[in-house]
Amino acid sequence: MVVKLYVMKLLTPQRVSTYCVVIIATHLVALTIWPERGYAVGGDFRAFYNAGRIFNEQPHDHLYDVSLQDALYESQGGDKNESLPFVYAPWFVLPFALLARLSYVGAYLLWTILSISLLSVGYVLTARVLAIRSDWCLAGLLAALAFAPFQLFTIRGGQTSAFGFAVIALAFFLYFTERPISAGLALAFVLYKPPLLLLLLPMLIIVGQWRVLIGFAVGAIALALLSLALVRVAGVAGYFEILRLFYSAGNAQTEIFPTWRYVDIGAAFRLLTGYPAGMLRFVLVAVALPFLWRAWRRDRGGRLSWALSIAGTLLFSLYSPIYDATLLILAVMWAGPKQIGDRVLVGLFVLSFITVGVASVTKVQLFTIALCWLTWQIYSLLGFPSRPLIQTKNY
Repeated sequence: MVVKLYVMKLLTPQRVSTYCVVIIATHLVALTIWPERGYAVGGDFRAFYNAGRIFNEQPHDHLYDVSLQDALYESQGGDKNESLPFVYAPWFVLPFALLARLSYVGAYLLWTILSISLLSVGYVLTARVLAIRSDWCLAGLLAALAFAPFQLFTIRGGQTSAFGFAVIALAFFLYFTERPISAGLALAFVLYKPPLLLLLLPMLIIVGQWRVLIGFAVGAIALALLSLALVRVAGVAGYFEILRLFYSAGNAQTEIFPTWRYVDIGAAFRLLTGYPAGMLRFVLVAVALPFLWRAWRRDRGGRLSWALSIAGTLLFSLYSPIYDATLLILAVMWAGPKQIGDRVLVGLFVLSFITVGVASVTKVQLFTIALCWLTWQIYSLLGFPSRPLIQTKNY
């Protein structure tokens, strides 16, 4: 009880705002004084920028030509023994085709501004639905911007997680303002990275949200036709081939990816044991689905259903890098910070800053353990036969 009261005193809106401003300012100063060098500036943004260059300068169906991608990467100082491929949907190259008309540094800075804007818009849309108290609204936004998966990995690496955050938040906003077809259309844009839909689509099917699914199907068909128009049949085939190669590399006997930067159960298993998870991922999803089905049906597609779907997706996905944990901001908002508990939230926030470093040394991904606990907390809010459903409308 004493610890809980102490934590509550530390988590006033004013103090949270101050903590987060210090974190953001410190990171900004660090980027300015100690910028990353050479090809590493912007991290994975180099792959997106190069994809834009290929789209602008080469036949469009060469977008997924791995040898061409590698040649550009090496010409910019990348290691010839490494690869930095573009593995997103063909239509998602369009913003990077525009950015690639700028210098690399200019494109990276503009993408950073866009990422911050997308996260902020997604947060505000979600806050409007949830009617978050005004004194916590700004503090919550600063906490979202300071969250390590966004601040240290999405921004520093030039990653795309803010886009996924914004479109899922928009879909949630439209869904809960009774515009289901529009919500489905918005959700279709998550196809830029299909693994993020691992549990969201099954949840919508199980709770019978057919109008949302119709909107999603229309959006998916439109994006598929757009992809076909952009890169033709050969380019679309190249997209599926690079996805196959990416999956094979992730499950190879020899570790290729920096597994300590991933937070899904499969990656945590591989990091700890040295063996690829293989079928273990699918077995875990199969075991979890009956429990998820019960929870979703009980909540009838409410906010807790969405929160559980996002947390579960990060946990069971084939591919959950630390930067995609930015989506946990939405899961926490939907479930309700008070319902999850201050100590859990503080632990999750603090752990996100150290977990990659700890995992690289100890081979134990602490954030996966925390993600398991958070998923269980959200599931518990949905109640059991002898326990009522927790209401999260006002908090």
